[in-house]
Amino acid sequence: MVRAGDEIVQPAGHRLRFVTTAADGGGALLSMEVTYVGTTVAPPLHAHPAQEEAFEVKSGVLRTWIAGVERAYAAGEAFTIPAGTPHTMRAEADGPTTFSWAVRPALRTEAMFEKIWRDAAAGRGGDLLSSAVLMQAYGAEFRLMRPPRWVQLPLFAVLGTIGRLLGRRAGV
Repeated sequence: MVRAGDEIVQPAGHRLRFVTTAADGGGALLSMEVTYVGTTVAPPLHAHPAQEEAFEVKSGVLRTWIAGVERAYAAGEAFTIPAGTPHTMRAEADGPTTFSWAVRPALRTEAMFEKIWRDAAAGRGGDLLSSAVLMQAYGAEFRLMRPPRWVQLPLFAVLGTIGRLLGRRAGV
Protein backbone atom coordinates (compact mmCIF):
# COMPACT_ATOMS: atom_id res chain seq x y z
CA MET A 1 0.00 0.00 0.00
CA VAL A 2 1.42 3.34 -1.04
CA ARG A 3 1.45 6.58 0.89
CA ALA A 4 1.54 10.17 -0.29
CA GLY A 5 5.10 10.94 -1.35
CA ASP A 6 5.97 7.36 -2.31
CA GLU A 7 7.79 7.15 -5.62
CA ILE A 8 8.40 4.24 -7.98
CA VAL A 9 11.31 4.50 -10.41
CA GLN A 10 11.63 2.24 -13.44
CA PRO A 11 15.04 1.18 -14.81
CA ALA A 12 14.70 3.63 -17.74
CA GLY A 13 14.37 6.45 -15.18
CA HIS A 14 10.60 7.01 -15.49
CA ARG A 15 9.11 8.13 -12.15
CA LEU A 16 5.65 7.88 -10.62
CA ARG A 17 5.07 9.81 -7.39
CA PHE A 18 1.82 9.49 -5.43
CA VAL A 19 0.66 12.94 -4.33
CA THR A 20 -2.80 12.16 -2.91
CA THR A 21 -3.63 8.52 -2.25
CA ALA A 22 -7.13 7.10 -2.46
CA ALA A 23 -7.25 7.03 1.35
CA ASP A 24 -6.11 10.67 1.59
CA GLY A 25 -8.72 11.70 -0.98
CA GLY A 26 -11.53 9.78 0.73
CA GLY A 27 -11.84 7.58 -2.36
CA ALA A 28 -12.86 10.59 -4.45
CA LEU A 29 -9.37 11.43 -5.73
CA LEU A 30 -6.04 9.84 -6.62
CA SER A 31 -3.37 12.28 -7.74
CA MET A 32 0.10 11.56 -9.03
CA GLU A 33 3.05 13.21 -10.72
CA VAL A 34 4.79 11.37 -13.53
CA THR A 35 8.13 12.06 -15.19
CA TYR A 36 9.04 10.23 -18.36
CA VAL A 37 12.61 10.38 -19.63
CA GLY A 38 12.42 11.10 -23.36
CA THR A 39 9.88 9.72 -25.80
CA THR A 40 7.76 6.78 -24.62
CA VAL A 41 5.53 4.17 -26.25
CA ALA A 42 1.78 4.79 -25.93
CA PRO A 43 -0.24 2.18 -24.02
CA PRO A 44 -3.00 0.43 -25.98
CA LEU A 45 -6.15 2.43 -26.71
CA HIS A 46 -8.26 2.15 -23.56
CA ALA A 47 -10.94 3.80 -21.43
CA HIS A 48 -11.76 4.15 -17.76
CA PRO A 49 -15.49 3.29 -17.57
CA ALA A 50 -16.39 5.32 -14.48
CA GLN A 51 -13.43 7.64 -13.97
CA GLU A 52 -12.43 11.06 -15.21
CA GLU A 53 -8.74 11.85 -15.67
CA ALA A 54 -7.21 15.33 -15.55
CA PHE A 55 -3.67 16.15 -16.67
CA GLU A 56 -1.45 19.23 -16.49
CA VAL A 57 1.83 19.19 -18.39
CA LYS A 58 4.69 20.71 -16.37
CA SER A 59 7.50 20.10 -18.89
CA GLY A 60 7.99 18.37 -22.21
CA VAL A 61 5.15 17.30 -24.51
CA LEU A 62 2.32 14.77 -24.22
CA ARG A 63 0.88 13.57 -27.53
CA THR A 64 -2.68 12.37 -27.01
CA TRP A 65 -5.31 10.49 -28.97
CA ILE A 66 -8.64 11.21 -27.24
CA ALA A 67 -11.89 10.04 -28.84
CA GLY A 68 -10.11 9.85 -32.21
CA VAL A 69 -8.58 13.34 -32.04
CA GLU A 70 -4.80 13.68 -31.96
CA ARG A 71 -3.21 16.62 -30.17
CA ALA A 72 0.07 17.59 -28.50
CA TYR A 73 0.02 19.33 -25.11
CA ALA A 74 3.06 21.31 -23.96
CA ALA A 75 4.17 22.74 -20.61
CA GLY A 76 1.45 24.86 -19.02
CA GLU A 77 -1.42 23.14 -20.84
CA ALA A 78 -4.08 21.00 -19.18
CA PHE A 79 -6.78 18.64 -20.40
CA THR A 80 -9.47 16.35 -19.03
CA ILE A 81 -10.61 12.97 -20.33
CA PRO A 82 -14.24 12.17 -19.44
CA ALA A 83 -15.15 8.73 -18.10
CA GLY A 84 -15.59 6.09 -20.79
CA THR A 85 -13.66 8.03 -23.46
CA PRO A 86 -11.20 5.98 -25.57
CA HIS A 87 -7.70 7.42 -25.34
CA THR A 88 -3.98 6.87 -25.23
CA MET A 89 -0.93 9.14 -24.95
CA ARG A 90 2.81 9.20 -24.91
CA ALA A 91 5.61 11.53 -23.93
CA GLU A 92 7.20 13.10 -26.95
CA ALA A 93 10.25 15.13 -26.04
CA ASP A 94 14.04 15.02 -26.17
CA GLY A 95 14.17 15.68 -22.44
CA PRO A 96 11.89 14.79 -19.55
CA THR A 97 8.11 15.14 -19.73
CA THR A 98 6.53 15.77 -16.34
CA PHE A 99 2.81 16.04 -15.68
CA SER A 100 0.31 15.94 -12.86
CA TRP A 101 -2.43 13.35 -13.15
CA ALA A 102 -5.68 13.19 -11.19
CA VAL A 103 -8.18 10.32 -11.31
CA ARG A 104 -11.75 10.79 -10.02
CA PRO A 105 -13.09 8.70 -8.32
CA ALA A 106 -10.01 6.78 -7.24
CA LEU A 107 -11.61 3.30 -7.21
CA ARG A 108 -8.71 0.77 -7.16
CA THR A 109 -6.54 2.63 -9.66
CA GLU A 110 -3.82 3.25 -7.08
CA ALA A 111 -3.31 -0.50 -6.56
CA MET A 112 -3.34 -1.11 -10.32
CA PHE A 113 -0.70 1.56 -11.03
CA GLU A 114 1.40 0.43 -8.09
CA LYS A 115 1.36 -3.14 -9.46
CA ILE A 116 2.19 -2.11 -13.04
CA TRP A 117 4.96 0.33 -12.06
CA ARG A 118 6.55 -1.95 -9.42
CA ASP A 119 6.55 -4.88 -11.85
CA ALA A 120 8.21 -2.71 -14.51
CA ALA A 121 10.77 -1.45 -11.95
CA ALA A 122 11.58 -5.09 -11.09
CA GLY A 123 11.71 -6.19 -14.74
CA ARG A 124 8.53 -8.29 -14.41
CA GLY A 125 5.05 -8.20 -15.86
CA GLY A 126 3.91 -6.96 -19.21
CA ASP A 127 3.50 -10.49 -20.61
CA LEU A 128 0.18 -11.77 -21.91
CA LEU A 129 -0.69 -13.87 -18.85
CA SER A 130 0.13 -11.08 -16.37
CA SER A 131 -1.88 -8.63 -18.47
CA ALA A 132 -4.88 -10.99 -18.53
CA VAL A 133 -4.79 -11.27 -14.73
CA LEU A 134 -4.71 -7.46 -14.46
CA MET A 135 -7.51 -6.97 -16.99
CA GLN A 136 -9.73 -9.32 -14.98
CA ALA A 137 -8.88 -7.74 -11.63
CA TYR A 138 -9.18 -4.11 -12.71
CA GLY A 139 -11.96 -4.17 -15.32
CA ALA A 140 -13.86 -1.43 -13.48
CA GLU A 141 -10.81 0.84 -13.72
CA PHE A 142 -9.32 0.00 -17.13
CA ARG A 143 -10.71 -1.46 -20.34
CA LEU A 144 -8.98 -2.08 -23.64
CA MET A 145 -10.80 -0.86 -26.73
CA ARG A 146 -9.57 -3.78 -28.85
CA PRO A 147 -10.39 -6.60 -29.26
CA PRO A 148 -14.14 -6.16 -28.64
CA ARG A 149 -15.31 -6.73 -25.07
CA TRP A 150 -17.20 -9.91 -26.08
CA VAL A 151 -13.82 -11.35 -27.15
CA GLN A 152 -11.90 -10.01 -24.14
CA LEU A 153 -14.11 -11.46 -21.41
CA PRO A 154 -13.75 -15.17 -22.29
CA LEU A 155 -10.15 -14.72 -23.49
CA PHE A 156 -9.04 -13.05 -20.25
CA ALA A 157 -11.01 -15.62 -18.22
CA VAL A 158 -8.96 -18.44 -19.74
CA LEU A 159 -5.61 -16.62 -19.85
CA GLY A 160 -6.15 -15.10 -16.40
CA THR A 161 -6.80 -18.53 -14.90
CA ILE A 162 -3.64 -19.91 -16.51
CA GLY A 163 -1.71 -16.86 -15.32
CA ARG A 164 -2.87 -17.26 -11.73
CA LEU A 165 -2.05 -20.99 -11.81
CA LEU A 166 1.48 -20.01 -12.92
CA GLY A 167 1.82 -17.49 -10.08
CA ARG A 168 0.81 -14.19 -11.69
CA ARG A 169 -0.95 -11.89 -9.25
CA ALA A 170 -3.00 -8.71 -9.58
CA GLY A 171 -1.53 -7.20 -6.39
CA VAL A 172 1.95 -6.18 -5.34
